[in-house]
Amino acid sequence: MASIRNPFHSTAEWRLWAQDSTSVTVTVRDKEVTLAPIPPEERRYPDLASPATVEGAPPLIPMTGTPAVAGSWDDCYLSLDGAHSNLRAPQGQFLIAPPYLARDGADTPVELLRRLGVNFTSQSYSRRGRQIVDDFANNDNTERNCFFANVVRATPAYRYYMDADPAQNHDEYDGLYGHSYQSVGQSGSEIHGLYKMMMAGAAMPRATKDLLKRHGLYAPALLTLFKAALPYCEASGAPLPYEHELRHRPAYSSSGNVDHAHFCPANVHYHGYDEARHLRAMTEMAARLDTPPPVAVVKLIDFSVRKEGKTLVDRQTADERLKSVNATLIRIWGNEGETLEARVDLGASYDLLDRPLEFHAHRLYPLQSNVRIQAENAKGVYRITAAHDPAIPKGRLPVLLFATCGAPIPSNPVFVNFYWPGPGELADYPHGDRDDESEDRDPATSRTLQSGSPALRVNCNDRPVVETGLRHDTVVCAPGETVRLRLTARDPEGFPVTIYRRPGEVGTLRDGEFTFEAPAGEGGRFHPVHFIFSDGTGGYAGRRVRILVADPPPSMPEGWEAVGLGLPARAGGARAAVLHRVGD
Repeated sequence: MASIRNPFHSTAEWRLWAQDSTSVTVTVRDKEVTLAPIPPEERRYPDLASPATVEGAPPLIPMTGTPAVAGSWDDCYLSLDGAHSNLRAPQGQFLIAPPYLARDGADTPVELLRRLGVNFTSQSYSRRGRQIVDDFANNDNTERNCFFANVVRATPAYRYYMDADPAQNHDEYDGLYGHSYQSVGQSGSEIHGLYKMMMAGAAMPRATKDLLKRHGLYAPALLTLFKAALPYCEASGAPLPYEHELRHRPAYSSSGNVDHAHFCPANVHYHGYDEARHLRAMTEMAARLDTPPPVAVVKLIDFSVRKEGKTLVDRQTADERLKSVNATLIRIWGNEGETLEARVDLGASYDLLDRPLEFHAHRLYPLQSNVRIQAENAKGVYRITAAHDPAIPKGRLPVLLFATCGAPIPSNPVFVNFYWPGPGELADYPHGDRDDESEDRDPATSRTLQSGSPALRVNCNDRPVVETGLRHDTVVCAPGETVRLRLTARDPEGFPVTIYRRPGEVGTLRDGEFTFEAPAGEGGRFHPVHFIFSDGTGGYAGRRVRILVADPPPSMPEGWEAVGLGLPARAGGARAAVLHRVGD
């Protein structure tokens, strides 16, 4: 085998269906099942020149000769929890391993991933989203056997990320990670995210996709595309940079329409986005990948701790405060009053085409002023200092690092995370060996993960209090009329609040005042407008205002007003309104 460039593997240990399309036979439940790509005449490819569907997907069409895009026929999906979660689209255009193979087959999960050239997995981890990212072993497993082996590992965050408190953002993730995908919701909530990443892979140039897969780097590119394409913008409409806080989260809504809204009922409009715009942006970005993105990895050089003028730890590489030191993330816990310092090196990052790299380091939450980043003389080396500050809301303090090289998209993100825990918190949530719960097995070791960890809130950040001046969420205006709304937001913890928007929506926002002039002659249309309010420390609130342009405006008795009934989530014709008595 030819050598490859990969942080964990020296040769391509995984099957590459585009290079070897001969069938593979596996045995599951005493039955032999043969797996092979669909024949060339049945393959369909994204037609990026045609208008996208309502959902944002490019139409899939047959292509003769050598298609300009790769298609998804060489991608393989394996459910790791039997038939509990299952990816079905794009129907008939990718390899699907038998759903019970991981549980009842003769091979170990890692052997299956390699032998079948698996690129996408889903697995229900009911009450276990935090456990698979909170220790060295699980993070190493995901990096080694999935992220740097062409596999997007996807699981639901489930109860560890529930945005249900009207007054406060809270979850149980003490740090961010970029090596896998967790979704807001329960079992199956991750599936649509996988679908969008598969569609992005299908839109890549064939040569780029083959190069990424040969080196085991397909998953980093797909996960980066998902984040980089999220459709949020500044109040002015300018796109947000890659390092922005809205792009990097512990868990994402797989659909911009928030299919699992019951897991975030207090903040649906923070988690939502324009679904069609996201998928369209992912495929368009992927199609522009004429060269692969760079790869970022981080190394801890040393770690120090100071308190009250004394040095407690001086440039060590091992300490109880270092909870995880992995290739793409570091987790550090501090004690009360301590100042933590980590020197890290991105020098092992690389580009497959050997282009020179530029490195970037940012506080993800910009107003966590107790975190300081200093670039040292050696390129890619940073000294990151985090001081305990009780004035900063309790929660993770993530520093985002990545590389660029002139490729259409940046590298995968890596994170250095700091955290000051409360009493009784566990850095590594407990694991067990309950073999009867095979749907919860770790995909590399087959050990199971135990629920019942303490329900302690890691992040406790009061969300901004928002006033729109509206009794409900609907404004009624006539064609040609101007709507003006004064948006005010106050952070209970005293931090200034910044407002963000979704691109493509109507109106302008300047200095907290939203203005929209309804076009003359337009009547019977709804215009939903969304706002996200951030306190810069990880606290968020979202609001939606629906503008009903009515011609003529509804006539109502005194004390009644019109409000929207249900959807639409996007602009469209007004099909219904409801008369609502003021104060009801």
